[in-house]
Amino acid sequence: MADKARQKVPQQNNFPPLPRFIPLKPCFYQDFNEIPDHQRTMCKRLYYLWIYQLFPLTTPLSET
Repeated sequence: MADKARQKVPQQNNFPPLPRFIPLKPCFYQDFNEIPDHQRTMCKRLYYLWIYQLFPLTTPLSET
C-alpha cells in the first residue's frame, strides 16, 4: 500500500546532476537514500570517472 502512495507523488528528476549554466535538465529520478552507504561512495566515484572520461570526448567537438 505504501508503494502505491509513493508512486503517485510526482517526483522531480534529479540525476545526473548538472551545473546551472548548462541548459539541459536531469533525465531521471534517483533516490540516493536507497543505496547503502558503502555502495554510495562507489557510485559517486564511478559517476566522477564517467564525467572525467566524457570531457575528452566532447572537447574536440567544441574546438571546431
